[in-house]
Amino acid sequence: MADKKPPSLYDIIERVLALVPGPVSIDELAKRVLAIYPSKAKNPLTSVRSTLRLEHAGKTLVVLDRQTIVPLRVAMQGVRFRIPLPREEVDRGVFCIAPAFDCFRRQGLAHQDMHLLDAAGNLLTSREVTLKQQVTRPKMHRSTMPDVSGQAAEDQSHLGVYRVFQCTTAGHVGL
Repeated sequence: MADKKPPSLYDIIERVLALVPGPVSIDELAKRVLAIYPSKAKNPLTSVRSTLRLEHAGKTLVVLDRQTIVPLRVAMQGVRFRIPLPREEVDRGVFCIAPAFDCFRRQGLAHQDMHLLDAAGNLLTSREVTLKQQVTRPKMHRSTMPDVSGQAAEDQSHLGVYRVFQCTTAGHVGL
């Protein structure tokens, strides 16, 4: 029987953040983490604060000021984004979700587990598909900077994860 791997510091921080209902001081959160995950570091509080700022800021938490953070799930609650859809996607009945929405997707959440809602909060019926399409992109130089002269372009195949809609609901789409 294999031994179960103990939770990492990252896992413990996520677990503690899940219990935080609003803004909290970095020191208070670090103390809560250290109560569960003791450290042998020379300065444990500084070590956890550093991990929070370097590994969690923008991923699982938002830094409000030098001493205050808020879990990302709390900061993003009720936030809505207006995203105009390209005519081609509307005409085809598809909506590109990857990589377009990866920055909004909770860590560990698979594309197929994302739910799209209309303006009234009703679930939009959809299914995930992967489509390959030809796209024209600027030719890239060795430095990977695009050729901005507008002269040279190349056709490339592009794979994208799309959500196919099977409804005619008009309105806004929310994640």
